[in-house]
Amino acid sequence: SAAGSASASASAPAPSAASAPSAASAAASGPVTVATTAGGLKYQVFSTKPYEGQKPGTSGLRKRVTEMQQENYVANFLQATFDALPASELAGATVVLGGDGRFYNDVVIQLAIRIAAAN
Repeated sequence: SAAGSASASASAPAPSAASAPSAASAAASGPVTVATTAGGLKYQVFSTKPYEGQKPGTSGLRKRVTEMQQENYVANFLQATFDALPASELAGATVVLGGDGRFYNDVVIQLAIRIAAAN
């Protein structure tokens, strides 16, 4: 089923969406809603569909770069991770990101920072 979620960025907005693994493939449409919080943070809500097999292993989400580059693939996973955390634990929390520096790592880290800020 499709799900929507907020994502934000100070410069370039990034789409994000919550999803649970399913047999459906994902295809995103344009932003459903564009709004601004009381604090002035702009965000967009997108409608997306879940991806097949999108579940982490012991080392995180390990997929080929071409799979992770699919529209909203990483954003769906990141937002689903934040959605799984109790809101009371997110307020004032520190998010620790890790990666091995391979290709596409920098793009995923920047997206994770924007989605973390939106949450």
